[in-house]
Amino acid sequence: MNFPILSAVAAQNDAQTSNTCSSREANDERPPRVFYFDAIRTWATFAVIVIHTAAGVLYATSPHSVTWWAANLWDSMSRPAVPLFLMVSGALLLDPRRSEAIATFFRKRALKVLVPFMVWVPLYLVWRVVRHHEPMTLLFALREVLAGPVYVHLWFLYLILALYLLTPILRVWVRNARDIEFRYLLVLWFVCSSILPMLQRGMNTTFAVVNLIAPNLAGYFLLGHYLHSVRTKCINLAACFVLWMATNFFTIVATYFLTRAKGSFAESFYAPLSPNVVLASALFFLMARDFDWEKLRRSRPLIIRGLSQISAASFGIYLIHIIFLELLSSDLNFLLLGQGRQPVFGVLIGATMTLLLSLGVVLVVKKIPFLKAIMP
Repeated sequence: MNFPILSAVAAQNDAQTSNTCSSREANDERPPRVFYFDAIRTWATFAVIVIHTAAGVLYATSPHSVTWWAANLWDSMSRPAVPLFLMVSGALLLDPRRSEAIATFFRKRALKVLVPFMVWVPLYLVWRVVRHHEPMTLLFALREVLAGPVYVHLWFLYLILALYLLTPILRVWVRNARDIEFRYLLVLWFVCSSILPMLQRGMNTTFAVVNLIAPNLAGYFLLGHYLHSVRTKCINLAACFVLWMATNFFTIVATYFLTRAKGSFAESFYAPLSPNVVLASALFFLMARDFDWEKLRRSRPLIIRGLSQISAASFGIYLIHIIFLELLSSDLNFLLLGQGRQPVFGVLIGATMTLLLSLGVVLVVKKIPFLKAIMP
């Protein structure tokens, strides 16, 4: 998902960041190319499609069926998708070496988010009328746009706008904050936005402090910058992978038991700010950060090129994939949602087909001068 907040800086990705330990420094150099950002965006793009592919299965089938368990497995492992996009965005846009006036910042990025917003929001309103036969008046459509999102996945456009508004302020804080202050804010975010809300649900009570100071998803923005730029200790990839898999296993099992207890599908442990998703997102980011991408670039350059291509098209893929997913799952009777002969891999097959179709359209559209602005 190369969202506008990422594509604004994608052109700066020109050289590998080494995997050695280093401390955060501020200087006047432009950020170099970081291969693992492309890898994260590519994986997260596919993971978002997996989430949307699996959703219908999880709500429509029994938690005692193989189909449901397969969908739960792939969906649980894909949950860090949106957090990872935010983390990559924070790593890029909050770099203390980037310095520009607020007016310049917004002028550079206005078209990258406003044009897609003005095109895709009305398009999906029309899709609701044509595809789902919803009654729609101009006043109702305007209220839908203001309340947002008009379609299940377009909420991210509203989040992008909010993060744009915060970025100039966060840049100043990041540039002047000490490591201890940075760590304090991250701990405060995790406690107030993740731990306490979980306790609220479990205890059926309310903590006022949660609603008063919780920074919510913006915390991922800061976490991405911190993990990218502050390396006080190298990460053991094997240990990270084992812990990441254990976290996924917890999500899978906890979702099953909560669903069984509730009597219908329960997605509390799927939430972007649930502690297990926060941990899984941070671990995936660290594994990608410390992988030897330079070695892979030398031995398998086509893989790096493919990652870069999907990464660059990720925003467009995100915007259009729902249309292909809905067409594949019903009109074309392409039963790839785990309901056919291969329930374990059905979700992955459906998501892969959706990704390839979306990528093909995006690559064509980006070559058309008067249309490429809708998929920057």
